[in-house]
Amino acid sequence: MVEIEVSLKPQFLDAQAQGARHDLNLLGTVEIAEAQSAAVYKISGEVDAAFAKRAAAALLADPVTENWRAGTAAKPPRGVKRVEIWFKDSVTDVTGESVADAIHSITGTECRVRCAQTYLLRTNAAAAKLEQAVFKTLANALIHKVVITG
Repeated sequence: MVEIEVSLKPQFLDAQAQGARHDLNLLGTVEIAEAQSAAVYKISGEVDAAFAKRAAAALLADPVTENWRAGTAAKPPRGVKRVEIWFKDSVTDVTGESVADAIHSITGTECRVRCAQTYLLRTNAAAAKLEQAVFKTLANALIHKVVITG
C-alpha cells in the first residue's frame, strides 16, 4: 500500500482551506489561526514507491500548481492538528474508483483507491471539540469518518 498526498504549492491561494477555516471559525466553538488542505490517496494492491511516483506525476498532481508526497503522513508540528475526512468503508468512494480505473488504464495495474480530504489546522482546540466542529461544518457523520492527529 502507498499513500500519496497532493497539496497546492505555497504561492497559490488554498481556497478550500480558507473556506474550511472560515466555516470553523464562524461556528464559534473553535478558533483556527491557519489552514492548509490536501487530497490523500491510499492505494492498495501490487504497488510500491516507484509506482507511487509514476501515479502522482502522471495522474494525481498538476506539476504547475501542486506538490505531492508519497509515504505516511508526518506528525503535525506543535499547535497544528491534522484532520482527515474519509468516506466510511460502507460508502462508495467514486473519486477513488475513478482514480483506480485511470491507474488501470495507464499502467495495467489493478488496485483499490480510497480518498480523503485533509486539513492542517493551527488551533489550540482539543481534538474532541475540533471533531464536533468538523462534523458540523466539513463532514457528514452518516458517510464520513474523521481522524484527528496532533
